Amino acid sequence: MDSSLNRLVAHSSRQGQSNDTSVSVVANANALTMPPFKYPSWPQPTFDRVQRTINDLPPEILSEILFLSEFHDSKDPDADAFEVAQQLSTVCRLWRHIMLDHSEIWARCFKVVDTPRKKMEMILQRVRGDRLDFELPALPLVSDPETGDVIWPSMVEFWQTSENADLLDKAMAQSRIFLAELSMADADILQWGPISARLPLLQKISLENARYRDCLVLDHRGLYDNERHPHWHTRSLRLVGCFFPIKPTFFCFLENLCIRDLDPVTTALTPQSWLNILAALPRLRRLSLEDAMTDSEAQSAFPDEHDDIIMDVPSVNLPTLDELTIKSRFHHIVSLITRLDIPDTCSVHISFHSLFQINTSTFGTFTSWLESRYNHDAPILGSTIMLQMSELACAFSNTSAQPHLDIRGEFMREFDERGAVLHDVDFTPDELLFALLAPLQAPCRHATDLRLYIVHEFDPAEHQTFWMHAFAPFAAVETLWLMSHNSFCFMGPMCEDGGLMQSYQSEQGVWKTRFLLPNLRSLLTLDVNFADPVSGWDNVSLGTMLLNLVKKRKKARRARLTNAIIKEASLLKGNTGKLPAAAEQEGLMAYAVRIIQ
Repeated sequence: MDSSLNRLVAHSSRQGQSNDTSVSVVANANALTMPPFKYPSWPQPTFDRVQRTINDLPPEILSEILFLSEFHDSKDPDADAFEVAQQLSTVCRLWRHIMLDHSEIWARCFKVVDTPRKKMEMILQRVRGDRLDFELPALPLVSDPETGDVIWPSMVEFWQTSENADLLDKAMAQSRIFLAELSMADADILQWGPISARLPLLQKISLENARYRDCLVLDHRGLYDNERHPHWHTRSLRLVGCFFPIKPTFFCFLENLCIRDLDPVTTALTPQSWLNILAALPRLRRLSLEDAMTDSEAQSAFPDEHDDIIMDVPSVNLPTLDELTIKSRFHHIVSLITRLDIPDTCSVHISFHSLFQINTSTFGTFTSWLESRYNHDAPILGSTIMLQMSELACAFSNTSAQPHLDIRGEFMREFDERGAVLHDVDFTPDELLFALLAPLQAPCRHATDLRLYIVHEFDPAEHQTFWMHAFAPFAAVETLWLMSHNSFCFMGPMCEDGGLMQSYQSEQGVWKTRFLLPNLRSLLTLDVNFADPVSGWDNVSLGTMLLNLVKKRKKARRARLTNAIIKEASLLKGNTGKLPAAAEQEGLMAYAVRIIQ
């Protein structure tokens, strides 16, 4: 024992008091044992010897622990929430008092179906205020025994015939959230008395008609009442496969708006109509419009429902928007997104289809918007970029930074009645992706992780322009992920010459030699067959191509044409991959490449 510890023990023995805590360290029988000593008496309060229990926690903390434990029973994950709450309330008097005083616990036990009447009565007695989440689950479909036709179940009929109908009325009056999975028989759901009376007071409304492709037009008569409820309390509104007209002046508190799968003839709105609605919703934090736009206004379903909307606004400012998701035809997206003023911190998810309608002017407008928003010489897209291509789609995304940017294009060819292609595009996925990368070159220069996922067999010789010029901005990339066999084949030309590229410098009037990905140090592959010969590469294996890539990059580094050599290769077989032959692996290791399998 050192001298300082001796002095501390000696001092504590002189200053010891009865309420000081004794500490001793006891080892096994063959080890040294430290003699017991006491902490010195400092001016601040000392620790006492009383063993603390969970009941010594402040009631508000204990109540939160009980609230979280109610739905996290590791021994019985399928345990009924009500039964768990009942058991917790019988542990002791303190726990029972806390459980009965915590409305949120009992509110989460509420279920519309499969709840006996006595249990539902008990739950409603213990819930105070607007705490309930009222969820109407999808009802089972039945068929007509004579015709075999589907008989759509009605939520209103289910409610009326339920033995707990009066309790459901009471529960709806105590609800803050209303969720329902509708059928084509639920057009009158908003006219049902308990729902129509509570609707303006709900914080969240989510209605979904996901089992039928036709959009359900909801009966909205008398829905808006300027005298009784001039401003709804709604913070979140979600309509999927169903719709009722949105009067934005009633939704001044709305923060989350999600509209999906509207009918282009009866319910969808034009981009201009959506802009007019959004102009009156400045508090939005999340906006999602997926297949909710059309070319011509669907006025037939909603006559005279847009009188209070600001007409034909040129642009809309959404200063608090955190996330924007739009899926529609390309020209609809361009008409909407280029007229939205959103923060730089807002994540953007774009998915466009029907690309045969793209024209040069519209595409130029979109790329100009991309360039003005993102093309800054700063790592605003983060360090990881992922590119995806298939025969009919392409995608760009950043996966490691906020805000996110996801762009996906789907060709969606149109066919006539005989199955022949009616409308098609005259460009390929790699050409479209190359055009989308052009306005993003500046932030791509800061990416250190590039991921390529190709699920279609492309002829790499026909796409050299893409990988030579599209990959040119990725000069800082250190790790290249080739996440499929076709991804590696697509990069075949780079394996032949190491990524050598001749580029013409128009300002100097000379040709300049450079290498793609000059900082490449690590290669990761998945599901690549390195062993079998490939007909497109003179029947040599991809293992040989990989070895050649390493050789070329080593030679380029000696000539100071690159900044790094490939030091690591993670070759993950996945489901269909094969490792390089033994001789090829030995060749890689001879070049000091660390192979990870």
